[in-house]
Amino acid sequence: MAILSNTISRRSLLAKGATLVAAGMAVPSFIAETARIFESGIQLTPTVHAAGRRILVIIQLAGGNDGLNTVIPINNAAYTAARPGIAIPNAQILSLNGSVGLHPSLTRLKSRYDLGQVGVVQGVSYPNPNRSHFRGTDIWESAVPTRLEAKGWVGRYLETCGCQRADHLEAMTVGSSQTAGAFWTEMALVPAVASISNFRYTSVNNGNTTQRSSEIATLRTALAQSEGTQQGELLRQSILTALTDADILAAAAASYTPRGTYPANGFGNSMKLISQLVAADVGTSIFYVSLGGFDTHSGQLAAHASLMATLDQAVDGFLYDMEQIGKLDDVTLMTFSEFGRRVAQNGSSGTDHGVAAPMFVIGGGVQGGLHGTYPSLTDLTSGDLKMSVDFRSVYAAVLEKWLNVPSATLLEGTFPTLSLFEEPVNCSPRPQVRVATSVSGGRMNVTVTAGGGKVRSIRFGPTQNALIDVDGLTSQTGTFTRTFASPATAQAFYVRRQAPGPVTVPIVVTDDCGAWNTFVGGGAGTTGF
Repeated sequence: MAILSNTISRRSLLAKGATLVAAGMAVPSFIAETARIFESGIQLTPTVHAAGRRILVIIQLAGGNDGLNTVIPINNAAYTAARPGIAIPNAQILSLNGSVGLHPSLTRLKSRYDLGQVGVVQGVSYPNPNRSHFRGTDIWESAVPTRLEAKGWVGRYLETCGCQRADHLEAMTVGSSQTAGAFWTEMALVPAVASISNFRYTSVNNGNTTQRSSEIATLRTALAQSEGTQQGELLRQSILTALTDADILAAAAASYTPRGTYPANGFGNSMKLISQLVAADVGTSIFYVSLGGFDTHSGQLAAHASLMATLDQAVDGFLYDMEQIGKLDDVTLMTFSEFGRRVAQNGSSGTDHGVAAPMFVIGGGVQGGLHGTYPSLTDLTSGDLKMSVDFRSVYAAVLEKWLNVPSATLLEGTFPTLSLFEEPVNCSPRPQVRVATSVSGGRMNVTVTAGGGKVRSIRFGPTQNALIDVDGLTSQTGTFTRTFASPATAQAFYVRRQAPGPVTVPIVVTDDCGAWNTFVGGGAGTTGF
């Protein structure tokens, strides 16, 4: 391990960037990648414009997820005939619309689907699909099926978004020591953070805080002035960013204790770490995490059920944490896998490499429900499902509707954008909030429907002769506000009398267009409550 002397020059440091990195002076992997790029002589191009501040979490289901046992046809004779040993029984399928449903391990995602927070894109693939794990993953990560392409589709976005700054890491691979191929580019710097403990500057005597601080101060002094060349300047800023962000990330991870329940494995830990970094608002907008094990050639039934349970618990734990910090509407999760599996099971109670499979798009701002057409199980191509949606249409929707950038150049073509995200709310003129009431069982049932977007909160009171039950709170009186962890188009609450006599409950409903004042109640003679 090398130690910097106080006499090291900036020019010498930049000229020997790769050697410095190899010696351990800046541990994060994206510094090493940058240094190697500069030594290869690759020319860089500047960024052009900025993007909005939203968060995208890309989840790779590595190995080729069996989409047919993830989003499952109900009462389908062709399905049960093709899979006599691994078909999910109808009684166990979590029905979405009576025709298709989710794997029985996805109970939490089913609840989220019912809340409108899960979009299921059916039958996703691309023309002339490739069944190789490596090439298939390359295609999904580059979004270029027709040739070998070094740059990832998110990397191309990062090159042109204008969002790369020295004071934060715009994108990050979590839970791996290698930067995801989707992020690769010559210009943008994307670290791979296997764990917070490994993403830090390490001195010769790592336990000596004074020595480590001295070495970092020396390194900062050496890098204090601009180098003057584009490559040198990018490497200089990269090392400074790494030195700063390593400690920031460590502090961020310690600043928020996740409240969601996560599986006790690597994927669960990665999703938990992402929740901590989002909560700390470190500035990262795009995260990439991988869940492996989906290459289920044998013994699929139990293995796939376990993987589905891991995905279900980790995603729900993450979404629960986003609800607790008020960021559910600011986060979108998108799953992908390099290919699906064949329709028929093989001789080892598993499935072999196939073609089309579903994708999940999840979050508070998505347009939940089913998108695309479920593939036919009788009209096949050489035993494989036919695609109904090109995966680049999903990417186009994410780029244009979530990251707010044009997609045609980044995806090298124009693809139909699916309606995966809620459209902006038009609040001029101000749409009316609607209140519906009914009386039964000794209480007044009230449903409040947003005029614009979703109901975010309701302020009650001062109540008169009323007990309010709302969103887990019971018998509330006086003046109080309930902010909903899962905002929805409509929210319900219930009113009960405290004593005989008139009941009045003033309410202020806040939706995406602002506050709306109204009230509910009933006279002494109102029957039923």
